[in-house]
Amino acid sequence: PHPSLQVSPVVRLHVFTRELVPNVAYPRGRSLSEVEIHLLDANDNNPTFKPSGTYHFNLSRTALPGAIVGQVLAEDADDGVNGMVTYSLEPSKDVVPFVVDPQYGTVKVGPAVTFSREKTEYTIFLRAKDNPKNPSEMRTNVAVIHVAVWERPLVTFKLGSPSSLKLTLA
Repeated sequence: PHPSLQVSPVVRLHVFTRELVPNVAYPRGRSLSEVEIHLLDANDNNPTFKPSGTYHFNLSRTALPGAIVGQVLAEDADDGVNGMVTYSLEPSKDVVPFVVDPQYGTVKVGPAVTFSREKTEYTIFLRAKDNPKNPSEMRTNVAVIHVAVWERPLVTFKLGSPSSLKLTLA
């Protein structure tokens, strides 16, 4: 396609016609018309995560429900509702202690979550989908997110005689 068709949703053409056999009613036999074409966006692009690939986030084991783990971003080059992206977590057989904001892609600690000491890493799959008028035209993409849960070290300062400072990591 012509490059200008990709830039503007409206194309205006001037069409000049000339009759080969002159018409009695219009002796000049020529006319000029303006044609306006409104281009409709096809839902032909998938949402694309920026950056693409795998996301890595770190989280303290003591993080409270609602704490932000990280944020993902997906963009869709389509126009209008075809280019609007909605985020969701993919279903999992494991308990996923996270939720995602469907509009902004913010991954947060879910409600009433307690992280066990045995599990130090979670892998979740986050879906970005566009929102076409016809749901059968929906396009999606999935990002892999690794969340490492680490133990926050307890730091104890003890001041004793003669004013010494000890650091204990537990």
